[in-house]
Amino acid sequence: MAFVRAGSAEPRHARCQNSVYDPAPPPTIGEVKHDPPFPPPHSAIKVTCLARSCDGSAPKVFLQYRKDAFVPELDRNTNEWCETPMWDCGFNGDNVANDFIFTAIVPTNGSTDIMEDGDIMEFRIKAVDAQSHTNLSPFESWAGVSNQPLSYLCRFGNDPDFTGEYVTYHVIMTQYNPKSSPKARRAHRSDGKPPVES
Repeated sequence: MAFVRAGSAEPRHARCQNSVYDPAPPPTIGEVKHDPPFPPPHSAIKVTCLARSCDGSAPKVFLQYRKDAFVPELDRNTNEWCETPMWDCGFNGDNVANDFIFTAIVPTNGSTDIMEDGDIMEFRIKAVDAQSHTNLSPFESWAGVSNQPLSYLCRFGNDPDFTGEYVTYHVIMTQYNPKSSPKARRAHRSDGKPPVES
């Protein structure tokens, strides 16, 4: 889009800086996927993402993951995040080198995080460029609806409802998610009275 100043044929492009302008933004992260979508127990998943620095170079990319384990007394997941590199080198599970598609397979060999039937894995992706600018995906929630970090979720287990004929969809939540929902908050009144449905 171009603007033309009155009395002049010279175009004036809209390149004004706004309040969120960043001359050196962190790397971008997108197209996050895991395969298989519904992994069986005691298996591993391949996580891929597209990541690129603002100058067009490849950042260093890491996968952080942990098993979901909510502790009500502490109101949080007490499991520590494990971190492993994601690769764009054509091996270690990566299909094509230098295509900005990064890959990691988790749990890693020898890991004690064995995923049983019904277990949920939380994972997120960190990218760091040559100037140490860092980005984390999923991005931080500014809505103030949760004090927990955002993460991608993968449920391990068999899918007895899938017959192969129709697509099935699953809503996956951590153990914290139902407690933090508006309906759950209404069900836990501090005065001990029955919840009031809106």
